[in-house]
This record gives sequence, C-alpha cells and structure tokens, in this order.
Amino acid sequence: MSAEPLETVIHWQQNRALRRFLIGAVLVLSWVAVDVGIWFATYENWLPVERQTANRLRLGTAYLLPVFAAATVWLLDQLSRQGVALQSRIAATSGVLFILAGAGFDLFVTLFHSPDLAMEGNPYIRALLDSRHSLGFVYLYGSLTQIWFIGLFCAVWLGFLRHARILADSIRAARPRTWLEFLKAATGGGHLTHRQWLLPITPQEVPLLYHSMWATAIAVVFGITLFRWYAGLEWLGVVEPTITLRIGIILTGVMGSLALYFLGLWRLCVQEPLAAVPFSDATSTEDVVLGIPGSTSVP
Repeated sequence: MSAEPLETVIHWQQNRALRRFLIGAVLVLSWVAVDVGIWFATYENWLPVERQTANRLRLGTAYLLPVFAAATVWLLDQLSRQGVALQSRIAATSGVLFILAGAGFDLFVTLFHSPDLAMEGNPYIRALLDSRHSLGFVYLYGSLTQIWFIGLFCAVWLGFLRHARILADSIRAARPRTWLEFLKAATGGGHLTHRQWLLPITPQEVPLLYHSMWATAIAVVFGITLFRWYAGLEWLGVVEPTITLRIGIILTGVMGSLALYFLGLWRLCVQEPLAAVPFSDATSTEDVVLGIPGSTSVP
C-alpha cells in the first residue's frame, strides 16, 4: 500500500503533487490546443490573423515542447512516488514495449521513406522546416522531443500501475453493487449520488479528479500509440490514408484503452479484496454478478 493515507492521495485539495500535476497538464494542453486552434482557424481564413503570425506562434510552441514534456515528466514522477511498488513486471514491461515499439516503428518507417522529411506532416516539424532550420537541427530537435514524449508515455503507464491498487481500494471503499456503481466509483464518484455524478451542480458534487486523470491519461497514451502503429502502416502502403479511417483508429484506440482500463481495475478489485472494507454483508444479486465482495467467487 501507499505510505500515505488513501484520502490524502485521491483528494487533490490534500495532495500537493496531484494538484501540481493537474495544473501543469491543463496549462500545457491548453497552450497546445490554443496554438493548434489558431493555426487551423488562420489556415481556413476564420480569423483575421496573418499566417505568418500564426506560424511564429507555432514555431515558439515547437521550441517549448521539449520543455513542456520534461516538466510534465518531473511532475508525474512526484505523483508516482506516492504509489506502491510495481506488482506486475509483466504488465509494466509489456506496456513499455508496446509504446517503444509503436514509436520506433513509426519513426523508422517515416525516416526510411522520407529521410529529408519533405513528406513529414507533423505541424511542429513542418514549422521548423518551413522556417529554414537546418535538417541537422530538426533531427536533433526531433530526437530530443521524441525521447521526452516517449519517456512521458512510459512514465504514465508505470505511474498508473503504481497507483492501480490505490484506485482499486478507493473503488472497493465505495462498495459498488452494480456495474453502473462500479463505473461511478472508478471515475471518482463513489461518494456521490447518480445525479451528482452525472450532473454536478456544486463544486462538492464534482467527481474526484484523481480517478478521471488516470483514465484520461491511459486513453491518450495508448490511443496515440495505436495511431503511431497505424501511421507506420500508412507509410508502408498497407492501409489507405483516409480521414475516416484515421478517426476510426483514434476512436478505437481511446475506447479500447478505456475498456481495458476499467476491466483491469475490476479484476484488481476482485482478486485483491480490501480487508478493512466489510463486504460480507453484501448479499444482493448484483453483488454476486459484480464479483467484488471478497467472499464471492468470479464466474
């Protein structure tokens, strides 16, 4: 178990490391989202902004991306330290290898087909190339940025594994009796009513950000990683590069990652019952189906 009490880890008001990571992540994502939005709106002539101005902003963001990634890794490391030691080396290794292999495959195929990066579609790489940076500088920048972001993805996966038992303990503490109640607890609403969970009106009714943060992070990491595998196949001509297929791959990666995320938490809740939480008095049919009570076997 974590060396810190459960309540001080899952509540962002009491967890300084969680609060810092959430604020940092929101700032970085907001910056990138605004940058991409301005560039796209300018490209479509939706904003009265010169493209040269939008390109300068995108170039500035390109310079900052390695800094953003490094800072996020540091903040995530502070949060990960609150978790427990890794329980499954197989899960840790498998996830890291999937991330590394996906990134490596995408990069290798890209450089093999376009060593001068003339066909590169990454908007930030394009910003550097279009602003006449040398190819050597772009390669150096790309290597540094890829190392930090691949490291960030691996850190998210390993951090989640260290916090998975804390997540499971918080779910079991809510004593879910149905699948809907399990999903409510797994998304930080175990202490809320169904109305508060689905339609929060006051700040006190907002689900715990700790739970949704990990779910979102896992979906993003493995959704993007799956897309990188697909991008490599596009370069090889195995699949036809269409917008519809790309969107489908992204949605498949995100939804599939979320499904496996919640399934993994459910299995952890079933396999490692929390002795401090009295489940023995749960006797409803839903309890037996869900399988979380420690005295109930899983079909």
